[in-house]
Amino acid sequence: MDNDKTKELKLVGGLFLLSLAIRIIYVIFVKIDPWCDMAYYNQAALSIIANGFGTNYKFISQPPLYPLFLAAIFRIFGHSYLAVRLIQAIISACTCILIYFIGKETFDKRVGAVSCLISIFYFDFISYSGVLMAETLSLFLFLLVIYLIIKNKLLNLAAIIFGLTTLVKSLYLVSFPGLIIWIFLKAKKNKLLKILKFGILTCLVMSVWMIRNCYFLNKVALSFQTGIVVYLGHNPSADGGCNYDFTKYDYGKFYRDSSLSLTEKSKIAMNKAISYAVKHPVREAELVFLKFARYWSPKSRFDLYAANYPLQSVFFVSMIVINAVLLPLCFMAMFFPVRSKDNYGLMIIVLNFTLVFITVFSAFGRMSFPIMPLFIILATSGFYHIPEIVDKFKKRQLHIFSKRFLTLVVITAYVYGFFIFQTYTISDNNCRD
Repeated sequence: MDNDKTKELKLVGGLFLLSLAIRIIYVIFVKIDPWCDMAYYNQAALSIIANGFGTNYKFISQPPLYPLFLAAIFRIFGHSYLAVRLIQAIISACTCILIYFIGKETFDKRVGAVSCLISIFYFDFISYSGVLMAETLSLFLFLLVIYLIIKNKLLNLAAIIFGLTTLVKSLYLVSFPGLIIWIFLKAKKNKLLKILKFGILTCLVMSVWMIRNCYFLNKVALSFQTGIVVYLGHNPSADGGCNYDFTKYDYGKFYRDSSLSLTEKSKIAMNKAISYAVKHPVREAELVFLKFARYWSPKSRFDLYAANYPLQSVFFVSMIVINAVLLPLCFMAMFFPVRSKDNYGLMIIVLNFTLVFITVFSAFGRMSFPIMPLFIILATSGFYHIPEIVDKFKKRQLHIFSKRFLTLVVITAYVYGFFIFQTYTISDNNCRD
């Protein structure tokens, strides 16, 4: 047993060093200056250093932990983007190791090791470590929550970390129902008590920031852009993606009105989104299919920042190829799952994110970034399903799975087909998270 642990320690250590080396090289040589959301985070961090939290409207309208994270780094190392990138490179390397342990605990060491190896070279993970964006830190925290749930230990700590995750990036809050279901499946006793404690502790962590927002803006919320994000997916110009074309028309003039605060704009947008959804049920059904294809698109989740850096085309083509290969394997794992509560737990989280973003919000690159580690793990396990499927086929037993297999083929073909169509006919708009 000790020998096995020693081998595993060497394996994990080697994978970590390989991951770290690749990311350090990347963040040193590939430099993307802050703009768009990156510029906001940069200015928010500098504002914290200069004035403390203050009452800056833009700052208090966003979750606070990533600006605080940047402010701490700038305070120690000066206003150094390289310092941020190097620290995020370490965090991203640690994320790869978490993927190993999640894959190992969910399936076996083989799946864990292969999943980790894929994640080491997965460009989206590498690229986000090199920019001032909350994706790297929030993903690490989220995977840590998942790992603690899988181990079925320290659930109180998992709840606290999950609360912190939402304060880094609020979109992770949509996974709360999935996590609750997973905890319920994992718990052998005191199921309701564990769920209640997880929910209360998560809310207590979030409440610190929500109460502050209530004090300054008279509204209890993590983020004040929720209504606008919802409206992106439910308006006459909506196409399932991050499309701000509504701002060009009269029904979107509220967004251009400088006299309205972000809170007021968000409230108007939410009311308009609900009204549009209720009055246009057929179009809403169409949008669900459009969003699904976008959410599971094989393209890079880093597409918003796809400009002016070395090896851009190589990285993007590589991501399309990798995702295109992994996509049917992931679907295979979901349609032909191993009977395991943890395996079902991964699928629950993936389906939770998918369902929310194809119905409530809109679906574009960064919205599906949180499920990419689980996507890789499921795809790796799906690869090892192939011999079993082939064996069933040889024994003429595939009819047992025929409906599921046909569904898998149809969904995969639909996603591929839409991506090809989108590539040649649609140009996504850049936008805020």
